[in-house]
Formats: sequence, C-alpha cells, structure tokens
Amino acid sequence: MKTILFIGFRNKERLLQTSKANGYNFILLIDRKEYKPEFDDLFEEVIVLKNIFDWSQVQPALKNVSFDGVVTRYEDYTALLAAIADTFGLPSSGYENALKSRNKYLMRKAFKTHGVPSADFALIQKIEDARGIIERQGFPLILKQIAGIHSRYVFKIRSEKDLESKLNFLHEAMANDTSLLSENLQNYPADLNVPDPKKYFLLEEALRGEELTVDALICDGEIYTTPVCKYVTSEEIGFDDHHLPIRLMPYELSSEDEKLILSITRKALKSLELNYCATHTEVFFDPETKDCRLIEIASRAGGFRSEMFEASQGGDLDLAISQVSVRKKPDMQTQKKQFTAVVEIFSPYDGILENIDYEFLHEDEAVTNVTVNKDLGDGVGLAQNGGKYIVKFMLVKNSYKDCLSQAKKYLKQIHKSIQVA
Repeated sequence: MKTILFIGFRNKERLLQTSKANGYNFILLIDRKEYKPEFDDLFEEVIVLKNIFDWSQVQPALKNVSFDGVVTRYEDYTALLAAIADTFGLPSSGYENALKSRNKYLMRKAFKTHGVPSADFALIQKIEDARGIIERQGFPLILKQIAGIHSRYVFKIRSEKDLESKLNFLHEAMANDTSLLSENLQNYPADLNVPDPKKYFLLEEALRGEELTVDALICDGEIYTTPVCKYVTSEEIGFDDHHLPIRLMPYELSSEDEKLILSITRKALKSLELNYCATHTEVFFDPETKDCRLIEIASRAGGFRSEMFEASQGGDLDLAISQVSVRKKPDMQTQKKQFTAVVEIFSPYDGILENIDYEFLHEDEAVTNVTVNKDLGDGVGLAQNGGKYIVKFMLVKNSYKDCLSQAKKYLKQIHKSIQVA
C-alpha cells in the first residue's frame, strides 16, 4: 500500500476516489486559508500550515511524516511539490525544472534553448522593455501574467497606447492580488533568478491557427498522452474578451496532423525535463501551413481533464496521476469513444451579477458536472480583467459536430441571460 502527500484540496472528492479504491492512502498538506473540517474525513491525516509557501514551516511539518509520492492538482503548488520531493528523495521533475513550468518566461527561454517552436516573447515591466518585440512583430501582441492560468489577465494589445494602459492596469491589479497563484516559495535554499510574477509580465507574438491542448503523464521519462483537445476561443464565439469558453475532446484530426502535434508536444516536454507528473500542454496549430508552435506547459493536469477523459474515452486519469507519483507506469487504457465539451461562462461586463439563467441545463441528460462559481449578488467580470467563470458544465454527444453545436447553443443562451449592475 502506497501513501501519497496531496498538496492543496478544493472539495473535489473524485480526485481521490478511484485511487483509494485501488489501495492508495492520502495525507493532505494545506494552507490554513483553504482548510475545511470536512477534509479530515477524506484523508488519513491533514497537516494545516499558517503559510504553505514558507519552507521554514513546510519542512518541519513533514519531517516525521512517511509518504511515497507527492501530488497536486493545482498550479499554485507545482514548485512546492518539487521542493518537497527533492528534500525527501521522492520522484519529481526537480525544483528548477518545476519552476520552468510555473514561470512562463523561464519556460520560453527553455523552449528557445532546445529549439522548440514557440512564440517570440519579451519580459517586460515598463513599455520601454517592449520596444524590441514591437519592432520585430508589430501589433497585435499578447500581454499576460507569467504565473497565470484560466485566461485571467490576458490581453490582446493593439497599440503602444493600449499596452501602456494595460500595463498600468496589471501593475495595480497584481499589487493588490492576494491569490495563492502568484505566491513564491519563501525561505527555500535554492538561489535561482526568477522574475517576480507580481512585477514582470510576458509580451508575446500573437500566434495564428487553432488552439489545442494535450494532457500527458510522464513516468521514468516515458510520455503517455491523452487525446488532443480543441479550444474554441472567445473570438470565434464573438465575445469581446480573451478566454477559452469551450473545450472539446477528442478533436477530429488526420493521423498525420495528430502525429505532428504529439511530436512537438513531446519535444517541448523533454525541453523542460518534466517527470513523474501530469502535464498540460497548449499549442497553436495551423492546419493549412502545418505550423505547430507551443504556447505553454503546466506540470499538472488541465481543469476537468479527468472528467473529459472518462466521459469520452472511459479512462481513469485520476488513478493514473497517483500511479506516476509513486513511479508506477500509468494505466491509460480506454474503452470507448464519445465526444465531450466543457463550457465555461464568464460575464460580458464587470459588476455585480443580477441575473443568469442556466436551470435548463438540468433538463438535458447529456449535461453533467454543472459547477456554479458565482451567485447572484457576487462580483463578476471579464476574464481579461481578472474575472472568474460564473458557471461551468460538461456535455457528452456521439459526434463531434453535435457536441460543438450544442455547446455553442447553450453557451450563447446562458451568456445572453446575464444581467450585471
């Protein structure tokens, strides 16, 4: 029987269920801000820290705890996971490599060093830092956090005036940001030059083509991939925001195109030297020119990927993630092929949510996993301004065409019902 240290937890019991049924035990390490008493019943032991990013608290708390592997499902904790694994001699990518997946600037540098096709980029703090890439690429450009996820604070920049305005907005927003996502590990004895995600931002070339993702597990350097997933962008839907409202798995591709995308993904994963973890790779692919370039890689599974993999393929990604954490070859067997879409609805305006209608989703048997993130009276907003999704759901169909069509229909119907004060 193996025991796994699980870092962070946000009420999603299914992450543990099949692993427990297959003989794995879990110990939870969690920040006091996120702890809930009901977690005590889900884990063999719960270790609560005042500040989970303070290594002077983490190391003593784990000194006399026995575990065989370390897992997290959240971007916030991927570097902490590697630090713990390094210290206690457990399988991981290593702290320095984990930082490359955590920090988009370090990631881009690694891609460039290893010849991985990606976007041109510049690390900027002020508009003067952007002169070079503006001269090389012109506009539009993409401005984003270097430690962000879920399309929060991602802008398409169309002019120098626009860039100056968005930079000022980002500096103010990040100075006031209290989320765990932008925290760095404190008091850890690794002297690495990492740009502060609250003070520096990434400005990059605006790539063209289809936005795709590939989730993969890595064990002993071997890469095990899930099917290619297609993103439908806000621009394709006609929304004036920068986020990814629909994800579809599997995407229907020719065998040649799929082989190319997976080969570039594997090259990128090897450039970051990731190991013993789940990974989430985003690429742009132009089906006409066959140009395939990396956007970024995270050393954790994508959101809702376990649900999508199970619904569309019949596979168990949650169990497979536990397996690789203890250096066991993952079971990636699949039993069927259906098509699934995950849909996220953001507000079209910043303000207070006064009305939204999604109750009709419960009448469709093809819809599952309806997740409400914001209620009436809560603050909502555009993803690019730091807003979070209001509601999310999953849809399963027997054909790709039907799945995409229904996802778009429900998305627009709910979006149209939103009223904000």
